[in-house]
Amino acid sequence: MPARMHDAQKDKDGKIRGEVRVKWWQDDLSTFRKAAQGPREEVEKIPNLPMPAEWVGHPYSGSPVLFGHYWFTGKPEVISPRFACLDYSAARNGPLVAYRWDGEAELSSEKLAWV
Repeated sequence: MPARMHDAQKDKDGKIRGEVRVKWWQDDLSTFRKAAQGPREEVEKIPNLPMPAEWVGHPYSGSPVLFGHYWFTGKPEVISPRFACLDYSAARNGPLVAYRWDGEAELSSEKLAWV
């Protein structure tokens, strides 16, 4: 879920970007840098400007959410009891990740499986 920045930035490949991929599951979305999902060295380059008002102060309180297209790295684990990313870069030799959901209200890293 991208949010548009006022000032475009160069990414790791030198491409000009005017949007950041947002950690919408996180409670603190007060600045573009805090809200941005990506490699630490790239996130540190993002301006620490305030996020648009429509992004701030709307924490999620619904059912658990499993999502992808964020390319996490490292050992697969849930982000919190309500959120888990299943995208660990399988297309680039990362693990293919799944979650064994049995209707529970809170997610657990122990229910993740990967190959």
